[in-house]
Amino acid sequence: MSCHEHRTTDAYVGRVGDLCVQVSRLIGEHLERRSAPRRTTPRPIDGTAPVPQDARRHADGGGEREREMLAKLNAWMIGLACVAGCGDTAAEPPPPPAPPEVVTGMTAASAAECPFGGTVVSSGLDVNHNGALDPGEGQTRTVLCSDPPVVPPPQVVVRLVSEPVGDHCTLGGTAVQSGPDRNGNGRLDDDEVAQVEYACGEALVRRIIAEPPGARCIAGGVAFQFGRDRDRDGELGDDEVEVTEPECGTELVRDVTVQTAADAVALAGITLIDGSLRVTGTGLSELSLANLVQIRGALTIANNDALVRVALPALQAVDDALSLAHDRALASLELPGLHRVGSLIVDQDAALPDLAGLSGLNVAAHEIQISDNAALTSVDLPITTIGDALTVARNPRLARIASSLRQSLPRVRVVANDRLERVDLSTVEFAAFDDVAISGNALLDHIALSADNLGAIAIEDNPSLSNVVATLTLQIRGDVVIRNNGPLSLTLVGSSFFGLPTEITGSLTLSGPVETFFSSPRLLVDGDCTIDGTQLSVLDSQSSFAGVGGTLRVTHNPQLATMTRLGLGGGLEVRDNTALTELGVLFQDQDELEGDLIVVDNPALRTAASLAGLARIHGDVHIASNPALTGVFGAALSTIDGDLTLDHDASLGALGLPRLTRVRSLAVTDCPRVTGLDLSALATASSLELRGNATLGHLQLPRLRQADLGVFDNPRLPACEVIAVFAGLLGEHHQSGNDDLAECK
Repeated sequence: MSCHEHRTTDAYVGRVGDLCVQVSRLIGEHLERRSAPRRTTPRPIDGTAPVPQDARRHADGGGEREREMLAKLNAWMIGLACVAGCGDTAAEPPPPPAPPEVVTGMTAASAAECPFGGTVVSSGLDVNHNGALDPGEGQTRTVLCSDPPVVPPPQVVVRLVSEPVGDHCTLGGTAVQSGPDRNGNGRLDDDEVAQVEYACGEALVRRIIAEPPGARCIAGGVAFQFGRDRDRDGELGDDEVEVTEPECGTELVRDVTVQTAADAVALAGITLIDGSLRVTGTGLSELSLANLVQIRGALTIANNDALVRVALPALQAVDDALSLAHDRALASLELPGLHRVGSLIVDQDAALPDLAGLSGLNVAAHEIQISDNAALTSVDLPITTIGDALTVARNPRLARIASSLRQSLPRVRVVANDRLERVDLSTVEFAAFDDVAISGNALLDHIALSADNLGAIAIEDNPSLSNVVATLTLQIRGDVVIRNNGPLSLTLVGSSFFGLPTEITGSLTLSGPVETFFSSPRLLVDGDCTIDGTQLSVLDSQSSFAGVGGTLRVTHNPQLATMTRLGLGGGLEVRDNTALTELGVLFQDQDELEGDLIVVDNPALRTAASLAGLARIHGDVHIASNPALTGVFGAALSTIDGDLTLDHDASLGALGLPRLTRVRSLAVTDCPRVTGLDLSALATASSLELRGNATLGHLQLPRLRQADLGVFDNPRLPACEVIAVFAGLLGEHHQSGNDDLAECK
C-alpha cells in the first residue's frame, strides 16, 4: 500500500497522531517496570526460600511473551510513523467556529402587563446558529405598552316622564330628565339621570309610530316619541316631538304603553316585548296584536271603559302577571295559544261571561285571582299548575268551578259567590291541596276534593251545601272545620295501607246540620274532635272514627242517640245531647282518662258503662243535670287529679267509690237518690261539700284526716254522724239543715 493511498483529511491525521502518543505512553510504562527493584514474594508456609518474581516470570515463560509484546509495539510505532510521514506537510488544526450572531424576537404583551395592548421585544445570541431566538438564548426583554385610548365623553340624552301633582308641580306636568348615556344604548336609564327640570302645567304625551327602513333601522322597526302637550289637546303633534327613541326589528327591549289605536297599529309586527305591556285608561274598543308571541314582563289591560275585545292570537307566554281589570265592557277574550302566565288576575270585568278565550292556559307560576266579575258564569280552565294560590271571590253569577291539577296547590279560596253550585278540584298522584277555604257561597250544593294529601280544610257558612266528598290517599295535614253549612252528607274516602285508618294530623270540628258522616277507612284524629250541633244519630267506629288523640267534645246534637266503640286518648265532654241514651268509649288506656270528664245536660242518658273500668282520671270530673243517669263509675276508680262534682243527677244512686283514695275536691249536690256516701279509702282531699241530697242517710270518711267539710240540707243525714266525722278531721267544718233529731249509736 503506497503512502499516497494513506493520505486522508486533517482530522484523520490528527486521530493517528493521538494514537501514536498513546502507544508511546504504553512503552514508557513498560520500561519503568523493568528498571524497578525486584520484589520477593512472602515466604511459603512450608519454610522454603522465596522465589523472585522475575525468576517466576522466566520460569513461567513470561520472558518470552514480554519479548513478543515489545516486538508488536515497535511494529505499531514504525507503521504509525510511516503513515504520519506520508503527508507532504504536517496536519493543520481545524479553524475555530464562527461566533454566534445577535437575534431578536417579538411577542404580544399580556393584559396584566399592558391593559391596552403592547409588544414584548426580546434579544440574545443565536447559540445554535438556526437564525431564530430560541428559549434559553434570550438575554434581554423589553415591554412596550400602547397608550390608553382616548374615550370621547358619552352623549347626553333626554327623557320625558309625567310629573304627578305634588311638590314639584302643584297641577302636574312633565319632568325633563337628562344625563350621560354611559351604556351607549341611546336612551336615558334610571341610573344615568343627572339632572331633572320640571315643566309644570304641560302634560307629557307620547306616541308610537312605525320606523321605516333606513339609516337608523336597516329593516325598519318602531319609534317611540315623547313631548310636552303645549297646545293641550291631549295628543303629541309633530311639532311637539322632543325625544325619539327608535327600536329596530320585531323585538322590543323596553316597557311599552299603548294609548291609541295608532299605537297598536305601529306594534302590529312586534313578536316579543322584553319588558311589560300596559294598555290602561284608553278609549280603545279593540286591542289586536296579531304577531305578538311573548311578553317577558307583565301584561296589564285595565280601566278601558270602551274596550270590548282583546285578540292576541299568537301570544304564548306572559312571564309576569296577566291582569284584566276594570274593563267594564270587555266581553271577548281571544288568547287561544296562551299556555303560561306568571299570575292571572281577572277583576271587575263586568261584561265578561266566561274564560273560554284562555282555553290553552295550563300553567300559572304564582296565583290565579278571579273576583268581582258580575257576568262571569263559569271558571273551567285546563290549568294543571298553580304555584301559589287560587282565589275565586264575589262573582255573583258564577255557577261552577272545575280544575284538575298536576302539582300541589298551596292555597284555595272560594268565597261569597252567590250562585256558585259546584266546586270540583282534583290533583294527580303525589299532589296535594295544602290549605282549602270555601265559605259564604249561598247556593253551593256540592264540593269534591281529590288529592293524595289534603292540608287544612275550612268549609263554613254555605247554607245550601248538602254534599262534601274528600278523596285522599294518605292523610289530611292540618285542622278540618266543617261548620254552619246546610244539612250535608260528609264522606271521606281514602286508600288504606296495611289496614291503617285515614289520619287527620290536626283537629276536627263538625258543627251545624251535618246529617251523615262516613269515613272509609275509619278516621283517626290526632288532635281534638268536636261534634257540635249536628243531626248525626250515631257515632261509632264502624262508620266514622277509629279514635281521637285529644279531647272529644260531643255537644248540642239533638238526634244523637248512641256513642259506642270510640277510641279516646284525651278528655271527654258530652253536653246537651237530648236523645243520647248510651255513652260508650273504648279508651286507648283502658283504665285511665288523660283529661277532663264532663257529662252535662243529657236528659235521656241512662248508662255510662265505658266509665266503669276507669282507675284514674287526670283532670276534673263534672257530672251534672243528667236526670236519667243511674250510675257513673265502677269500683276500680282510685284517683281523680282534679275536682269531682256530681250535681242535679236525679236518678244517680250509690256512687260506688270504695277504692277512691285521692281527689282534689268533692261536691255532691242535689242528687236525690244518693242514699249513702262510703268513701272508706279516701285519704287525700282538700275539701268536701254535701248539699241538698234528699235521701242521703250515711257518710263514712274513716281514713281522711284533713279537709274542709261542709254538709248542708241533707234532711235524712243524722247531724250527730256529721259531727262525729268532724271530730276526726282537721280543717274548717260547717253543717246545717241535716237531721238533728236522729240518734247515733
